Amino acid sequence: MKGATFRRLAIARPRPRLTAADRLYHYDLPSAGVDGNEVGIQLATRTLIARQMPRVMVFAVPNGAKRSRWAATNARREGIMAGVADLCCIWAGGNTGWLEIKPRSGHVSEEQHDWLNRMAGLGHRVAVVRLSQSCCSSE
Repeated sequence: MKGATFRRLAIARPRPRLTAADRLYHYDLPSAGVDGNEVGIQLATRTLIARQMPRVMVFAVPNGAKRSRWAATNARREGIMAGVADLCCIWAGGNTGWLEIKPRSGHVSEEQHDWLNRMAGLGHRVAVVRLSQSCCSSE
């Protein structure tokens, strides 16, 4: 047909249900979380770390931003990766930790789960936190 346009249909694949046995990292249950947005929890987490552990350097990884097509292409060329945790923490002795921040209603994507397990397997400390206080616990 002349002038006809076709849309590619995305076929949704079922999301596998992740169990505790699949996780190599600390995971706050949704019931431990608070309602609200991820940015607010992330800000509270960074503030708490700065107060309680001033020698720990914490920085955000800007992976989830909405970008134009041009900016997204450039970000992929620069090496942006799906699943990277929201915050990176570095402290003395070359130790590194990764925090994925989630509100009560948030869930870990398959890419995030794989990335967090990979980092834990490499010896990094990794956690999914729903409360800022969780990042400072000894577990």
